[in-house]
Amino acid sequence: MNSISREERLGRKIVRELWPEIQLEFLGSINDRDGIDGWLHSMKVQIKYDRRIEETGNIWDEHYEKSKGKPWQTWRKCKRNAHLYIFTSGGDLESLSTEGSLAIMVPLEELDNRERDRQMIEIPKEGATSKGYLIAVPDIDSEIKFIEEDNISWL
Repeated sequence: MNSISREERLGRKIVRELWPEIQLEFLGSINDRDGIDGWLHSMKVQIKYDRRIEETGNIWDEHYEKSKGKPWQTWRKCKRNAHLYIFTSGGDLESLSTEGSLAIMVPLEELDNRERDRQMIEIPKEGATSKGYLIAVPDIDSEIKFIEEDNISWL
């Protein structure tokens, strides 16, 4: 049985509400294991849940990771197989309510453009460690949507 974290579950729920046209992959499918969470028309989509967005106004684009509690591990490259990345934040992890959540859809090319000529940084993540880029949301050319009291709005 494939276990899914509450963050992944809430991220998928937020995306289902904001972009109902996205066809989500079945958990544990070959595409899911390859870093593809869904499809928007013919474009591959990856969903990332991150509280950092609501806490700091930044998204974290992870490129390398080490497992929780294993700092001696060599860095593993994160899969970057999607055309579109959807960064989700907010909501309630306990009840999985999407109220107060937001999502930012960013094409891979936009992430690459924002990361060009920047220094990759290392950030601890719940006992694990990852390397990547912290990017301010206002600096990104993206589609941003919010869920407030069951109403959807976007910038």
